[in-house]
Amino acid sequence: MAKDILKIEGEATQEQIEALKREYGTIVEGRADDCVAYFKRPSRQQISYAQTLQNDPLKMAETLLKACFVGGSDKIYTDLEHLLGAGSIVDSLITIKTIEVKKL
Repeated sequence: MAKDILKIEGEATQEQIEALKREYGTIVEGRADDCVAYFKRPSRQQISYAQTLQNDPLKMAETLLKACFVGGSDKIYTDLEHLLGAGSIVDSLITIKTIEVKKL
């Protein structure tokens, strides 16, 4: 009896991922046991708008994920269980550089 191969919802081929990288630059993959989604880094305007929602962290994460979604399964931000687990995606989308301040 042949073993069934589990297909992950939204999984892209390596060629599709490379095309996303060429179009958007850095791509972040968010993977759950049943689906996968791909995200670009947010723009300054997207981050600024998301920060206006700080009183509702779930809405803030959902808004940022929707704005940065470029492919795969939208279940990552439309399904509550997945959205609750997607905080690490949001953290990896926003990179912060350390700036050294020196009094002269």
